[in-house]
Amino acid sequence: MNNDQPDWLQEWRNSHLAVKPIVSASRLWQQVFTEQDRRRLGGDFEKAYKRLGTVGMWRELHRGSVEQAVVEAAHKIGLLFPSKYDWLLRQIGKKPMAAPAPTNLPEFQASSGELRWQGQFIRHVRLQARPSNIFIILEAFQSRCWSEQIPNPLGKDKQKLHQALRSLNKGLKRIRFHSLAGATKISWKLCRNSKSLPSQLR
Repeated sequence: MNNDQPDWLQEWRNSHLAVKPIVSASRLWQQVFTEQDRRRLGGDFEKAYKRLGTVGMWRELHRGSVEQAVVEAAHKIGLLFPSKYDWLLRQIGKKPMAAPAPTNLPEFQASSGELRWQGQFIRHVRLQARPSNIFIILEAFQSRCWSEQIPNPLGKDKQKLHQALRSLNKGLKRIRFHSLAGATKISWKLCRNSKSLPSQLR
């Protein structure tokens, strides 16, 4: 790896540390890998993780260098925003994918606690040793690619969900979150005045 870029190298190391724990490996296994991928890895998550680790599992399926595997895995489980993902790929000599068309889907980066919409910062969630209810909700939406509605990830306590949504929506621009089906589900919607941002503001 190129050692004359301490800024990107530190970012890569941070990504490496973030993908190594079993919790990151589990997200990759459950949310990214297909059933065929899991079979190729032996079909048993704990054994595959013990034998290969997070990065090793990715390389077993996709080959490539350790450097690229770290960046790809971190991106797939929501630890890198697209712009940072592209930047790190360039630094390790890989060509980023073509920039996707603007999307109205939000994006939540668990590693920084930042919620963005069309690249615009709209909310920060404090990172804590024990994730807050707001963090859990946003991470659940991110893991499901921002489906219009998801099962309530906070359990059966309706009051807990209502309090979390009130706090989440307070001062939030562009999008709103709502409780559905007797607090068993959560939905999100764009605010009526949330039009696409001009390109110079993205």
